[in-house]
Amino acid sequence: MPIATLEKKSKTQTLKAQRPKVKNPKIKKPKIKSVELVMDMSKGPYQNNGASPWFSEIAVGTDYFGRPGLVMKICFDTGARFSWLTSTQCITDACMHTSEGDRGRFELKNSYSFNWLEHESKPLDFGPWGVMQANSGTDYIDILQATSDIYTGLLVNPLELVTDYSGAQFKELNWDGGFGVPTGFDRDDLTFHFVEQLVIQGLLAEDAVEISFFTDRATETGTIRIGDTAPESIADVDMSSEQTLPFEAHKGISKLGYIWTTPLTSLKVGDEPVTFDSVLGGDQSYFCLDTGASQLKGDSGAMIEAYTLIRNAMNTGSGSFPNLRFSFGTTFELVLTYSEYISSIEAGEDKDEEVVDIVALDGLPQLALIGSLMLDHIYTRYIYEKVGNEYLAKEMKIYNKIGGAVIIRDLTP
Repeated sequence: MPIATLEKKSKTQTLKAQRPKVKNPKIKKPKIKSVELVMDMSKGPYQNNGASPWFSEIAVGTDYFGRPGLVMKICFDTGARFSWLTSTQCITDACMHTSEGDRGRFELKNSYSFNWLEHESKPLDFGPWGVMQANSGTDYIDILQATSDIYTGLLVNPLELVTDYSGAQFKELNWDGGFGVPTGFDRDDLTFHFVEQLVIQGLLAEDAVEISFFTDRATETGTIRIGDTAPESIADVDMSSEQTLPFEAHKGISKLGYIWTTPLTSLKVGDEPVTFDSVLGGDQSYFCLDTGASQLKGDSGAMIEAYTLIRNAMNTGSGSFPNLRFSFGTTFELVLTYSEYISSIEAGEDKDEEVVDIVALDGLPQLALIGSLMLDHIYTRYIYEKVGNEYLAKEMKIYNKIGGAVIIRDLTP
């Protein structure tokens, strides 16, 4: 047994001997499954790193009495298949926020419910975006945001504990960690499925399994709803604008089935269609709404072409700038105007710059992935269906906001 483990065991035994008698000091499972869970979101500074500025403040681990532990900034990420936290093992400059100083770090020894799984660090792959180094354990998160002495937590297993980052994209994150909200497919590479675990662990009723995201840039606040997320009960949602994006896994890229993709008919800059890399990615292009992302990014050829067309239009000095148009058949399209795809960088290396928020990523042919650049203007529901004992993505439903930008545009006569 490693020395660190022996020391922790010895310390725990001593504390248990001194521990006063308290009623129900351990984590309890709920007696009644909830039909809806609600979490608040906050917005950090917008940075030019491709990651969403949005996060929820969630307690991780438990204290001496089994109550919620350290509050950390967590992104619930539909573009991820694992769970991770910055830990106190990370002592490099990579664990410093460029905008806020020291990043929140999970202190393993202060959580009495933490258990090790793997001490040795290994790469945690974010695809073209980058790689972390992490070892792993298990612990609880306060998903019900408990206020009583009896703490009902969700067991996160495995919980990846980051020991190092590389690249400015990680250094500029507003989060302390991220929990995956994947589609449920590609099980061989799936390590954590947040919504499915809520049902399995008895925290969520199994008859309405979905998660929704509503953000408000003006107030820099938002809401995540899990379970019964019917938009009729949510103010500022334009019910008449509802459109459905059926889930279909990207057939041209292996091991990408965990992200929420849907077939895309075309991407246009104004009336000019851009060309996707069909040689590498197949004949069909795909669209993804990713809550862990910010920019429009993906297929190198298509993104470079779209960026170039926009920059050329800007350089003419005509004052007329093309819309970005995402088409899905002949019934509707999603439209970003100039004011929506030009972003002001609020912190980090490019602070105070204005950018055309489009980025090419190698290794993602036939894919157009977008995050808060569009998600901040629509209400989005990610809906699952139960297949056997698994919860698999069925579709996304999207809505315009009343009084906001008209992103969803009906093309039917």
